[in-house]
Amino acid sequence: MIGIGLIGAGDMALGHCRALLQAGHERALVAVADINEQRAAALQSTARIRLAAHTDYRDLLARADIDAVFIATPNHLHREHACAAFAAGKHVFLEKPMALTLTECDAILAAAAEADRVLQIGLVYRYSPLFREMERLIRSGRIGVPVMAWCHEFRVPFPVGRDREWRYSQALSGGALVEKSCHHFDLFQWLLDAVPVRVHAIGGQTAVRRDGAVKPGVPTEPYELGPGAVNDIIDHAWVNVEYDNATKGNLGLSLFTAGRSMPVGVLGTGGWIEACVPRKLLRVHDGRAGCIEELEPLRKAHEPADVGHTGGTRQVKAFLEAIEAGATPFADGQVGRASILAGLAAELSIRRQRVVEVDELELAAAAPVMAAASG
Repeated sequence: MIGIGLIGAGDMALGHCRALLQAGHERALVAVADINEQRAAALQSTARIRLAAHTDYRDLLARADIDAVFIATPNHLHREHACAAFAAGKHVFLEKPMALTLTECDAILAAAAEADRVLQIGLVYRYSPLFREMERLIRSGRIGVPVMAWCHEFRVPFPVGRDREWRYSQALSGGALVEKSCHHFDLFQWLLDAVPVRVHAIGGQTAVRRDGAVKPGVPTEPYELGPGAVNDIIDHAWVNVEYDNATKGNLGLSLFTAGRSMPVGVLGTGGWIEACVPRKLLRVHDGRAGCIEELEPLRKAHEPADVGHTGGTRQVKAFLEAIEAGATPFADGQVGRASILAGLAAELSIRRQRVVEVDELELAAAAPVMAAASG
């Protein structure tokens, strides 16, 4: 049996823990590490499971009864924790975004290769029955040749309290278009079978401010940042992306409203297809007015229901299966690295107020390596 440890005991770790229990892997869970003992205790109480608890993640990594770890810590710690896990010989499931920079991603990839261990990134939508059926229909030619993709995520602000304020810090989270939108940029790249080459974004901070009114979107959740907290991320943006195969993507993000169904769509030369994520519904249009077919992709009868995001339980099972088979996960490290390209470029585009070529990011990532080689 694969022994599993959790590094980080927040909301995402709880989701992974529940998915493991849902998939019948309760006995595989061994230990949890979090600098906050109360948070680790709360995870165990909520999940109704008893784990060994450590306040130092290195103590967890030193355990011989742990073969794999789920890392669900703040984004700026991903490189440190993932590289340490590989150095300890563990397989790694690393929450999205993979890291804050391409240089950090490359360090994680190198550590995984040196350790010869599995690396899977938490791009959960790749394991969703909804999006897998959407991808199958696109590849079948149902909408002709893909031309454009879109996603509009108009959501409530990121919750705060319980040490979750780090998402509002550009330095700790990478910004909203990296922290949150890497999911959707990854969907664009997968569904369009493309790599981003050029990005133009406009956005700013208007409503989700320390000195502005932010309406709570979740009952009982606090939305007032505490003293000393940093809030320097954008709260709205439009992002246009050009891809290497001449397709285009458009993403709209808002952090101060809700009620939109987060449509994700692809338009082709013969129609379009759009996913309604909350309803787990696909709408297929053949290009004629009013001609729409609605599909509801369902999980197979023998599969456990998803926990959290659609695909949540499948991605956990896929990680353990990849370890057992010595296989490369569908959402591997290279996919994780590619998923932050558009977000990094979009954040830079907003700050510099210009179009950003993705090659600029690649050259910046390569510069330290080239300098070291020439030295």
